[in-house]
Amino acid sequence: MAVQASGLSKQTVSGWFSQKHPRVPKNPDDLWKLVSIYSSWANERARRPYWEKLLECANAAIIAATPSKALDQRVRDWTDPFALEVHRSISSRERQFDLPSLPAYVRRPHDGLLEDAALEAANGASRISILLGESSTGKTRACWEVLQKIPDSWNLWHPISPSHAEALAVVIDKGIPPRTVLWLNETQLYLDTPASSLGERVAAGLRELLRDPKAGPILILGTMWPKHWGRITRCPAAGGDDRHPQARSLLAGSDILVPSSFLREPLENLKELMKADPRLAEAYKSTKGKKARITQFLAGAPAQMERYLNGPQGARAIVDAAIDLRRFGHAPIIRESLLVEMSSAALDLDELILLGDNWVGESLEYTLTPCKGVSGPLSRVSPILDTAGSDRHYRISDYVEQVGSAARASLLPPSDFPYIVLQNVNELEQLRAIASSLADRGRIFHAAQLYLRASELGDYESGFKLADILDFAKDHVGAIEVVRRHHDAGDPGSAKKLVGYLYESGQIIEVEEICIKEIEHGDARPLVSLREFCDSYDDSATHQHIEGKVLSRKFPDLYSRICSSEDRISNYVQFAIEVSRQLKVSQDEAESLIDAEIEAMMPRLHLINGAMEEEVGELRTATERLHLLVEEGKSDIFHIETVRILQRIEDLQNSGDFAEARNLIDNGLNCGRIGLEVLDVLLSESDSSHLEESALRFGLDWEGDLIGPWALADVRHACHLALGGDE
Repeated sequence: MAVQASGLSKQTVSGWFSQKHPRVPKNPDDLWKLVSIYSSWANERARRPYWEKLLECANAAIIAATPSKALDQRVRDWTDPFALEVHRSISSRERQFDLPSLPAYVRRPHDGLLEDAALEAANGASRISILLGESSTGKTRACWEVLQKIPDSWNLWHPISPSHAEALAVVIDKGIPPRTVLWLNETQLYLDTPASSLGERVAAGLRELLRDPKAGPILILGTMWPKHWGRITRCPAAGGDDRHPQARSLLAGSDILVPSSFLREPLENLKELMKADPRLAEAYKSTKGKKARITQFLAGAPAQMERYLNGPQGARAIVDAAIDLRRFGHAPIIRESLLVEMSSAALDLDELILLGDNWVGESLEYTLTPCKGVSGPLSRVSPILDTAGSDRHYRISDYVEQVGSAARASLLPPSDFPYIVLQNVNELEQLRAIASSLADRGRIFHAAQLYLRASELGDYESGFKLADILDFAKDHVGAIEVVRRHHDAGDPGSAKKLVGYLYESGQIIEVEEICIKEIEHGDARPLVSLREFCDSYDDSATHQHIEGKVLSRKFPDLYSRICSSEDRISNYVQFAIEVSRQLKVSQDEAESLIDAEIEAMMPRLHLINGAMEEEVGELRTATERLHLLVEEGKSDIFHIETVRILQRIEDLQNSGDFAEARNLIDNGLNCGRIGLEVLDVLLSESDSSHLEESALRFGLDWEGDLIGPWALADVRHACHLALGGDE
């Protein structure tokens, strides 16, 4: 009956309970359906985060129990460069040449740096080298070439399944043998896991591996786009979340720049090599005068772009959908159903009718058709965890994504975009990433819906983001409700935030109860956080009162009267006299009670001091990062361009051309380049100051117009409707 009520197939559920070959549920939503039904029958309250944690542990156990045969694979056993994700090259029409799968290699300056690292590893020193460059610049090919210089006795491992980070984390825990090359192509997939701390755990494990002489030698080869490198290594602003301290330390000094174009000496070498390889000759001819972007052409990028730009309407809509999903934070692998819904939303009814009934299949076939020996704008990939009847998955070409994202930077996807994401995306890190992109573009109400969805699926960090948004939108009750739900579900970090929201709403009694309960469990952070809030409101009395009760339930004013006073001896005697009278005991008995309470108080004081030191350390680190960020920003191209746009907006406002200034602001918001505070300034200077606060607190609708006040109830209702609920 439970299986029937859940809507799951008997075959699926029976597989979970098979005696011989039990299978772990692949979809947490399926598991939750069954757990919810059984819990309701048992009249018990089930907690989804608990069950998702069990599922995560079960998957990890299966991975850990699987023999890591790949770790025993010698470097020389890897004979197929495409198995290690080297881009396929363009094909040649010259049939008289018997050409290898890869064009002749043209050495460039970065090859020498990479070879130095490989030589040091071969001589016994663990090394990490990350090739940094734009799409299709030859990063992975350079790693492949240096691999040929690694001693035959070395092994190579390329972790990818069930996910890049999970696979690497498991083997780090098991232990990676010396003389191993870790092939971490697209290194951000191993280090940047927004929905969890797994990436940081991987980074910490790799750091320990590199610095442990007994574990080496190890050679880590990786590649990254500059935008991913910047996101991981950039220091957060003061007070901001630092999501990548371990990854930043791991990557420090490991970057080797791979230029987008060939310089003069490599070009001269290429001219010699192209006599025997017509592919190089075609690349040189086609890119001459265009900054010699040889590797991009060799990877078939121009043909991919031509196929995309000159394709039929349906095919362009599908590729545009993939570009928009990626630039708003979706993972590289995209389900077909999501692509179809996104592209359909971009087409009106007349266009869909003209395209015909089979437009999806025809369009996908067009985008998948190879271009000069490489994939089309899209390529089909197998799902990491294959299931019967599962959706097909696709990945957009790196180069098409990069060029298309730049071309579409100021365009928003169709207005149904946030609702389609709500209906089709359940992965926490993707929901959070897309929500962040929407917030960066001023669409705060839509971002709040995605944060709510992720929060309800068990992502505490998204819940905190939602609470901050609600609090700023003056829905203090809603912010408290969101954080309280996480606190009740057992999240250890929520008490600190809950105390702040409760204090600001005047619920002092509950603040006191939380601080007392948390310190009994060894956590003084809520009390230390309360001090900051009280100080900001010049309310030392409240903090002193609660701190006294936290330290001593018997004598709440003991700490302020004795421990924190200068004249402790006389105050101690006077306090003992008062206790003696109050409890009607002798002076000696009163002193014994006080001494016992002071002794019981000491561990709590140590906890508080430790939490305060931790807080001070975080503030000091944040200040240092802020100074570093300011210095980095002076030469950052994105920052320089943003400053130029802001200056142009200011000039237009000073000249009274508010309409053109608003156009620039709208474009900047749609790009995620500037914030709503710039719009506030414009509104205040154009006699619309009564709407100023509305823009900053509540954001814009999809068309860019100001939106009225909203609260958690409105966010929940909109999310409910998007997920198919009744009005």
